[in-house]
Parts: sequence; C-alpha cells; structure tokens
Amino acid sequence: MELALLILLAVLLIACTVFSIAAVKGLAVWFVLLFIYELSKGRDAGSLIRACLKNIKQTAPVILNLLFVGMLSSQLRASGTITAVISLCLRFVTPVLVLPSIFVICSVMSLCTGSAFASAATAGVICASLGASSSLPAPLYCGAILSGIYLGDRMSPLSSSANLVAGITGNDIYTDFRMMLRGFPLPFLSAVVLYLGAGLLFSSGCDTVTAAAGETHWISLLPIGMIVVMSLLRINSKLVLFLTSAVCLMISVLCCHTGIVQALLQLFSGYHTDDPSLSMLNGGGAFSMISPALTLLVSTFIIGIFNYTGFLEPIGKTIREIRLPVTVKNLLLSIVSSAIAGSQTMAIMFTTVLCTENFASKEEKALFLENTCVLFTAVIPWDISYSVPAASIGSPAACIFFAFYIYLVPLFYFLGKKKRLPSSETI
Repeated sequence: MELALLILLAVLLIACTVFSIAAVKGLAVWFVLLFIYELSKGRDAGSLIRACLKNIKQTAPVILNLLFVGMLSSQLRASGTITAVISLCLRFVTPVLVLPSIFVICSVMSLCTGSAFASAATAGVICASLGASSSLPAPLYCGAILSGIYLGDRMSPLSSSANLVAGITGNDIYTDFRMMLRGFPLPFLSAVVLYLGAGLLFSSGCDTVTAAAGETHWISLLPIGMIVVMSLLRINSKLVLFLTSAVCLMISVLCCHTGIVQALLQLFSGYHTDDPSLSMLNGGGAFSMISPALTLLVSTFIIGIFNYTGFLEPIGKTIREIRLPVTVKNLLLSIVSSAIAGSQTMAIMFTTVLCTENFASKEEKALFLENTCVLFTAVIPWDISYSVPAASIGSPAACIFFAFYIYLVPLFYFLGKKKRLPSSETI
C-alpha cells in the first residue's frame, strides 16, 4: 500500500506540472490521503499531528529566508541594478558567449554565497535579464542559471546542504570540499563547452545583445559589491539578503525616483512596469515565494509522519533486497528520495535513512549524497529546490532539460565509480 501511495504522489505532482497547477495543491491532497491512511492503521490523530509539527522550528527560518530572497529579487529590479550590470556586460559579452558567461557568473556567485536561492535572487535575476536581452530561448539561459547556482550549492564550504551532508556522515566540511574539487574540472568544462555549442547554434540569427532600456545609475552596482564582499566575509545569508534589499530600496527611492510607498509595496508584490521594453524585468517580491513556502511547510508535515510511522522502511527494504549492483540500488533510492522529498534537506535525510549500508567509507557516502540527491532535487519541478529559483528568475519548466552541469556531475561520478568497482558487486 505504501508503494501505491507513493505512485499516487508522483502522479499528482506530475499532473500539477503538466497542467500548470501549484505543486503545493497536489502535495496537500496527498497529505490528507496519507493522514487518513495512517488513521486507518490505528494511529492516534493527536500523535500524528504532533509528528507533523515536530520540525516546524527548523522549517520557520527557511521560510523566512525564502521571503528575503523574494524581496531582494524585486529590489534588484527596482533599483536599476540589473540594467546597470547588463549595460556593463554588454561591453564584453557577445551573443555566442552569453550562455557560458551566465553559467560561469552564477557558478562564481554560488561558490561565494553557498546558496542556490540567494544566487538565483542576485546573479540569477541579472543573468535571466541578460539572457532575455540576447533573444536566446528562455529554457536555455534559465538552464545555464540553474546549473550555475547549484554548482556552489553542492560544493561550497558555505553551503548549508554541504554542511548538512558533512554533519550526517561525520566528515569535516573541508575534507568533503577537497573530494568534490577533485571531480570538479571535467563536468564544469564539459558544461562550458555544451553552453558554448548551444550559443553557437541558437545565436546565429542574433548579431548583438539588446540592452535593457531605462535610466542607468552606476551606484546601482553597489548592491552587487555588497553581496560579493559580505559573502566572502561569511556573513549570515539572511543578513546579506536583508541589508542588500535595504540598500537597493534606498537607491530605488533616491536615484530612481520611486515613491516610498511604492518601493515598500514592491518588496511584497514585486517589481512591475508598464514600459514594454522593460517587461522582462517584472517579477520578484515576497508574495512570489508563498507557493514554495507552503510547499516546504506541507513537505515538513509529510516528513514528520514518515519519521513517526516508518513509512519508507518497507520500500527501502524491498529495494535493498533486489539483486542489483550496490551502486544501482543506491542510485534508485536516491532518485526515489529526491522525487518525494519536496526539498533538498529532506531528500538528503531520506537518502541517508534508506541507504543505510553498502558504502566503503563515510567519505564515499558524503560524495554519493553530494553527487545525487543534492543535485537531483534541482530538476524536479515540484521540489522547492527548483521552484524557488524558478520564481526568482521566471524560468519555464523546460529549463530542467538544459541544466547540463546537474546531469554531468552524477554521470562522470558513476562512470568513474564503475571503473573502480568490480562489475559483479551485488548484495
């Protein structure tokens, strides 16, 4: 019955994606069905509710961070920061180089911040506007953004997911970083080559990158400098987002002549303009993060029930009993975990619980987690690892097919692992 319920969850989430329905609605329906199922097994309703609420304290700061990401995303638009950066980039970037440049810029930002969400709200928003001004297909440049922001989210010592993996496996974060650094060049350079090739293919009809219209104030570049410096100083990401949003708001009011009331409203409702030439800049705001925040909240409730009832154990046991190579089994468990978790943190926890054996060392287990579920969640449309950056940059769901780096990392990892392990290895 547990497997049937999980299949139903997958069907609901896929249907939500196909029919452009918020994933939280499908999750909410499934949560109700899960609750009823557990009640039918004789579980106490009070105990189930307490299990749902158990992790609220850990979830609340993440939801607050999402709201800050939405606010900064709107203020980078309203303060003219995006148009200033695009104007600067136009001096150096040709249409052919737009895609690899977007990938590299987002990669550097994510390494500095350690956060895919913060990188999407800063470099991602700017690069999305740069991509739109180049007339390239949106799935392509949004895929390059998605690749870049998860490069640092996976391996930066500042990344919460990297630190979580290190904590779960009992490793030192810098030991994990050195391990990931050894496997970094091949997928990174391969992704650059692929984006360069895509740029050559799709920019053939475009000789120039069109500049964003609007008045440019070079002081609008100040927020970018703040983000880089504060990230290098390892200042808390929430404080970085808050302070940068405040500076952007002041620039918007003092230099871009935005009314104070309008500027404050933009923090919540996002940036909107009636100028058709600037329509690509519309978006952002705390309200744009309501759906991802609710998705995270419902996922937290579901995880609470899973932990209380041991819902996943029969499935994990069934997969572990299948006679397949160990690597294949763990890969299957990681994919299942990523598909149903709803967030990167929960996918890591699920995979850790299900893959309880078969690793030669704690370092190997950490590398496996970083190369699978940490990245897989970024290309699952109903997961907040995808939906939050998508809300920041306004990406179409098709961009997940062009997030080349996210696929290349596990590909090269498993190809290398196959060479190191005997093909007959099974349990």
